[in-house]
Amino acid sequence: MKLAIDTKDFSFTYAGAPAPSLKKVSFPVNSKLVTALIGPSGCGKSTLLRAYNRIHDVYPGNRYEGEILLFDAEGESPENILTYEKEN
Repeated sequence: MKLAIDTKDFSFTYAGAPAPSLKKVSFPVNSKLVTALIGPSGCGKSTLLRAYNRIHDVYPGNRYEGEILLFDAEGESPENILTYEKEN
């Protein structure tokens, strides 16, 4: 199976936060499959998706550690292959 995203020991800390919001997250996302992030409120699902889409990059002081490897998805940018669905 071809990888679309590979997350390796990824940690994210918001500017001024005393501790990371995400700590040492690692998992693969395979191409051509639907993958869901499921978990309780506040566990970091939205933070991880915003990191994939590089939304956090525009805010100074946010800190990344580890790797998020985005593999070519037939020329698509991450914004076009990742979908965020808010809970109602």
